[in-house]
Amino acid sequence: MKKAIIPIPDKDFDTTEVSITWKILKENKIDITFATENGIVGETDPLLLTGVIFGQLGAKKDAIDTYHLMQKSNEFLHPIKFVEIIPAEYDLLFLPGGHAKGMRQYLENKTLQNKIVDFFHLNKLVGSVCHGSLLLARSIDEKNW
Repeated sequence: MKKAIIPIPDKDFDTTEVSITWKILKENKIDITFATENGIVGETDPLLLTGVIFGQLGAKKDAIDTYHLMQKSNEFLHPIKFVEIIPAEYDLLFLPGGHAKGMRQYLENKTLQNKIVDFFHLNKLVGSVCHGSLLLARSIDEKNW
């Protein structure tokens, strides 16, 4: 079975980017592992559940419904720590984004950045969306720079 790892921050990740990706991977029978910096269960940006401006600009109903399903899943409830990610054990790394302040923990995490470099050295599949691309840009192979 193919395996994917989805690192997320402790809070403020994008509801749609994480939950819809989770759903698609599950539908394609890909085993998923979530990771957070300290191995705690992550939380989405709450404004994306309620709407940012007067109830507007939030996640769509299908993404919110999928997020609530994902919240009950074993893989989401038992994330590993960033430091425990072993790139050789995964076929795919997916880096979602988000906009709120809690994303800094994820975007600036040197351990995670070094793991991303390792995925590239192993020629693994790496995907990103939104601010996940910023995390990619910050992941520099300093040994070979």
